[in-house]
Amino acid sequence: MTKREKVYLAATVALILFLLVKSFVLDPVRPGNETEEAALLNIEKAMDEKFVGGLYDYKILVNRVVKLEPLKEDDSMLKAFIKNNNIETFDVEGKYKAKIRKYFLGILPVGEEKIINVEKE
Repeated sequence: MTKREKVYLAATVALILFLLVKSFVLDPVRPGNETEEAALLNIEKAMDEKFVGGLYDYKILVNRVVKLEPLKEDDSMLKAFIKNNNIETFDVEGKYKAKIRKYFLGILPVGEEKIINVEKE
């Protein structure tokens, strides 16, 4: 093995290790208080209902919440949600929007999606 091949191999291993650390340690969101924890549980329950079948059943595709932030009255995502669901009033207090990232084999990010937590009544 030449010196150049060793350098490429070392760089590949380092990048794979960085991707593993990023996917498992840096990306997942950690709730800061009880309301965020409740919103996160609600969002994870909604993800379990929405993403079923196929690659999700075999854990080939895995979803993780990577960003969680409170909704604001002037949020464009909130306006789109209200328009799509024909809701006239929507209380934003205690509501969060989340960014969900899809991972291939739990490591390689392949897509993102945004969701609003809404408690079912």
